[in-house]
Amino acid sequence: MIIGILFLAIAAILALGGFEIQELSVRLATVLAIISIGAMGISSPLFAPAWRIPQVVTTNHPHTFILRYPFFTPRHLFTMLCITSTFTSGIFLSWRYQQVVPAVCIGGLIAVFGFGVLPHAIRCAYFGRLVLSPDHIRVKTHRCDWEFPWTATTSFAADVTSRDGGAIDVRCPAKAMTSRPTSHKPLDWWTPLKSDDGPWKIVPAMWGVNPNSLLSTLNHLHTHPKHRTTLSAGELTAMLMPSTQSDGSMR
Repeated sequence: MIIGILFLAIAAILALGGFEIQELSVRLATVLAIISIGAMGISSPLFAPAWRIPQVVTTNHPHTFILRYPFFTPRHLFTMLCITSTFTSGIFLSWRYQQVVPAVCIGGLIAVFGFGVLPHAIRCAYFGRLVLSPDHIRVKTHRCDWEFPWTATTSFAADVTSRDGGAIDVRCPAKAMTSRPTSHKPLDWWTPLKSDDGPWKIVPAMWGVNPNSLLSTLNHLHTHPKHRTTLSAGELTAMLMPSTQSDGSMR
């Protein structure tokens, strides 16, 4: 909500300054920027967060499902369109008025977004998956590939002090879990420092699921092994759907 208000405020300021513009091309570029920024402000509180629409993918193995982040959604595509329009307008206006500093700043933002944020987001969306099967839970990202047998895992618990909006602590003996090599090392706070049974930390936001819903789902499947052998995609999706009062923070 705060971000939406900020975008609307920026659009309002541009609109007030745009009344004095006479040149048609400049006015059109300004209007495009105003519409793009205003649209992001209006749509920000309207679009449902990713964790309100968990993406459950079925596999060829019975009762085995994959959770993946719903990256290419109307929300993401709309935001990308608005950002592209805003940057394009900004570059045109900077060129038209021969303003070097704004052009350099916008170019820097494009470089950071294009070479830093976007590749990281695509990499997380491509590699990130959480596999739930009757026998094990597998956590796969570009930084880790861990497999925890249900029978060896002792507990799942919330870690409200962690970054990235909360994490889930997985307790499992190190000799019972499987750790496969990946292209990048896990973050230091994901792995236990001096312990043979964890906790290993998994971040629900990486799969676009509500932390509390995922935690309750894991605990339910852990304590009800028979349900793991009959679980359907519809049931899992319903279990991962957050309550209407949930704000996505762990409790």
